[in-house]
Amino acid sequence: MGFHGNRLLRELVSNIIRLMGVTSFVETGTCTGITTEYMASSFPSLPIFSCEIDPQYYGPSVIRLRAHKNVTVSPESSEKFIARLISEKALGDFPMFFLDAHWFDYWPLPDEIAAIATLPKFAVVVDDFMVPGQGQFEHDNGGGGTIGVTRTKPDSRPCSMALVGSLLPQDCNVGYPNYDKMAAYGTPKAPHLRGHAVVVRGHASEPMSIIMQNRHYDWGVVR
Repeated sequence: MGFHGNRLLRELVSNIIRLMGVTSFVETGTCTGITTEYMASSFPSLPIFSCEIDPQYYGPSVIRLRAHKNVTVSPESSEKFIARLISEKALGDFPMFFLDAHWFDYWPLPDEIAAIATLPKFAVVVDDFMVPGQGQFEHDNGGGGTIGVTRTKPDSRPCSMALVGSLLPQDCNVGYPNYDKMAAYGTPKAPHLRGHAVVVRGHASEPMSIIMQNRHYDWGVVR
C-alpha cells in the first residue's frame, strides 16, 4: 500500500501532487520497493527516482519495479543521489521528496535537506519524524552525520526539527499529522504509527490554502 499503509499520508501526498503540479517524485531508501511501486502505479506519468545503497534490497527492488517505465532506481547514497539529480536539473520545477534513509552509521538527512533547500520550489515529507505534542507518533533516534562529514558514528539526536530546521528556508510551510491509528489505518490495533513532517516551499497560495484546510494536519512555519 505504500507509506506504511497510512491512508491519510497517502491522501496528503496525492493532493500535493495533483493540486500543486509536482513535476517529479524522489524517494530515499527504496528498501523493498513498496512505496515506490505504489507511487508508480498511482502516477504512471510522473517521473519517479529512488535510491537504495544496500545491495540486499537494491537488486530485488530493481526487479520488482522494472515494469514501471517511469521509475529509476539508483544504488547511491541518498545525499549524493539528491545532489546529482538537482545538478542535472532532472526534477522539473516542483519536485517532491520522500526522505526515509535513516539508518547505518550516517544519517544523510541534514545533507539531503541542505541540497533541497537550494531549490525555489519543493515539497518534502520526512519520515520517522518527531511530531511535537503528539506522543502517539513514533520517531527515529540516532541522527549521526554533519554537513561535510561523510561517515560518523550515530549519536542520540532525534529525527526532529532540531536536527534540520536551521537548514530550511524561513519561507517554508511545515505540517505535522494530528490523528490516531484509527484514522490512519481504520483500526486501533495497527502496530505502528510513524511520525512525519511535511515541508512545502514556493507554492501557489490557492492550492496551499486547500492543503492547509486538511483537518488531519497542523500547519505553521519554520522556526
